[in-house]
Order: sequence, then C-alpha cells, then structure tokens
Amino acid sequence: MASGEYTGKVTAQIASYRSRTIADEVLIEASRRTGLQGVVLPAQVGDTLWFRILLGSFSDPEDLKTALGPLLRDNTVTEAVIRPVPEAWADRLSKRP
Repeated sequence: MASGEYTGKVTAQIASYRSRTIADEVLIEASRRTGLQGVVLPAQVGDTLWFRILLGSFSDPEDLKTALGPLLRDNTVTEAVIRPVPEAWADRLSKRP
C-alpha cells in the first residue's frame, strides 16, 4: 500500500481470533467499554484465516494507548499492536459506536 493511502492516524490491533463470531463479540464488548469504534478484518496468514480486531483511530499513539486503558488495566487486552490507518478503514474507525 502506498504511503499516500494512509490517513496519518493510528489504530490498535487488540486481538486476533480464528472465529469470526468470537472476534465480533470481543469487538462489541471492547467498543462498549471504551467508547471507541472498531472493525473486524479478515487476514490470511499462511493456511489460516484470522479475524483481527482493530479499535480506535487517533492522530497521537499516546492518546490511543490512554483510550485503551480500561481494557489494559483489567488485562482484557495484554498488548496492542499500533498500526497506521489506511484510507479504506477510515470511515469504520472514526465513528463512535
């Protein structure tokens, strides 16, 4: 993906599951607890299809980490992978649930 296709914002991959149903349930709960919009995106890794949960969209990675606080404090999320937000995801990550 070319650099011009990114929004300049970041999101957090908070989990990845092989079950779409589980990923959707976790996203709903994470969005409810943080007030952040998220999306479940499929990703083929080798022979395995994973469903990645991306949550939030911020200009500053530190603001994103702060917003994830409720999930990190109770170990619902033990780590988050900070990723740039591509234009194609921008609408789904910028709205409140």
